[in-house]
Amino acid sequence: MKYFIITGTSRGLGEELARRLLSPEHHLLCISRNRNVALMAESEQIDYFGFDLNDIDQVDRLTGMFDTSLQEEARSANKDVFAASELFNRVKDQGMLVSPTTIAEKLVDLLLSDQFAQGIVVEEL
Repeated sequence: MKYFIITGTSRGLGEELARRLLSPEHHLLCISRNRNVALMAESEQIDYFGFDLNDIDQVDRLTGMFDTSLQEEARSANKDVFAASELFNRVKDQGMLVSPTTIAEKLVDLLLSDQFAQGIVVEEL
């Protein structure tokens, strides 16, 4: 049995990772502010913890270059209120954002690979 801790499983990348890891050989420890009832119904191999990780200092800095609802909010913000909105729009327009589904596929492939089990550190997916 392999155990996985996945955060943000109520939607987006966390949900996609959890769905791809559902297996009789895997036990998932899911953390998110809101419980994903549909996900929980798909497997008895899930323990769910309702927790807001924003309560922990600096956790929110661990964002990536993938398209999220936060990215969408940043792109739609008035540039007088959020000066970086133009940058967020350029990144999106240039196709630099990857979908949560694509990132989940790559991360699951890495997690299940022999490389991960041997402890090799990967800096790029």
